Amino acid sequence: SIGYRVYGNPPGQTLRDVPYASIGASYRMSSQQSLGVAYDYRPHIVNGGGEVSEVTAFWSNRLSPEWKLQLYGVIGFADASPDAGVGMLLERRF
Repeated sequence: SIGYRVYGNPPGQTLRDVPYASIGASYRMSSQQSLGVAYDYRPHIVNGGGEVSEVTAFWSNRLSPEWKLQLYGVIGFADASPDAGVGMLLERRF
């Protein structure tokens, strides 16, 4: 995906509106499980700030029709991105 993000004018901040891009792919291993990877890029939004450049990989498992568990890891390549990180998402549909 590509887009253009408008950040607005919060008090005390000067933010730049910028384009952004993301590319990724996922593979459905079964009706319950999938793997994926995505790369995200965004230029700096404040003067002197850093750009965002990072890769995220994930594994997702549908536990039931209502519940999904997702584990992910991220590696950053720029100052405004994390060096590395891991996380978990538990989703409940209503």
